[in-house]
Amino acid sequence: MFQGAEAVIVFKKNSVLKQRLPKAYRHHSRDTEMRRKRNKREPAILKKLLENGSPVPTVNRVGDYFIQM
Repeated sequence: MFQGAEAVIVFKKNSVLKQRLPKAYRHHSRDTEMRRKRNKREPAILKKLLENGSPVPTVNRVGDYFIQM
């Protein structure tokens, strides 16, 4: 398990789970909105990178606050 500024990364057998955790210093509604938007945007960015030939992980599942690759 690794923790960065935006997410916790957990390595499982055949996948990686990236979970965006709430930030206590942000207002709850703003934090929720930011995490959902970022989580929705990241798979789209990864897809564009893949289409352009960049080596990126395959996205298996996306939730409001997590991405499984």
